Amino acid sequence: NTLSSEYKGVIELPETWKGCRIVGENGKTLPVQLENGKLPTAVSLKGTSFSVIRREEKVEVYQPLPKNELILENSFIRYEFSETGKLISAVDKESGREFISAPANVLSVYHDRSNCFDAWDIDIFYMQEKNADLTGEFSGSFSGPVRSGLKFTFHYGKSTVHQLITLTPQSRRLDFETSVSWHESHRMLR
Repeated sequence: NTLSSEYKGVIELPETWKGCRIVGENGKTLPVQLENGKLPTAVSLKGTSFSVIRREEKVEVYQPLPKNELILENSFIRYEFSETGKLISAVDKESGREFISAPANVLSVYHDRSNCFDAWDIDIFYMQEKNADLTGEFSGSFSGPVRSGLKFTFHYGKSTVHQLITLTPQSRRLDFETSVSWHESHRMLR
């Protein structure tokens, strides 16, 4: 960890470690789960430090349980999503407080008509030329000891956006892994 602050999060292990028991420096077994051929594990590192992780004997790797609910939840927070991929509720469990007043995770497409240059010239008036909000399709969810997640797919014209949204057991933070295959001209996704 090259940062001065502590890192608590998920790292991806090499594929060759699949099926092995993963052990941290303190000798404790780290939670691991298999996700689409990837092998994530949860780690905690103090600031400006490193840790050695070893693989040991073969064991059965945890297969995340498929779910069909649109909720990501741990002991700290509860997030709820719509079938179309919008975040519609975020409640802190300690305070009972709702944190969003309008839907979040809204992907919008705008007309991209620049005055001078065709690329990378975003004019101030672009927000007045909103074309559409993308509507996602729920494509699955899972829950495991490392993290729980939801998958959405969005389409616009010939373009596709895949989104994996995850929550770890020890964090209030949602992580968004978004991959975009964009095949549109004079359209900006935001």
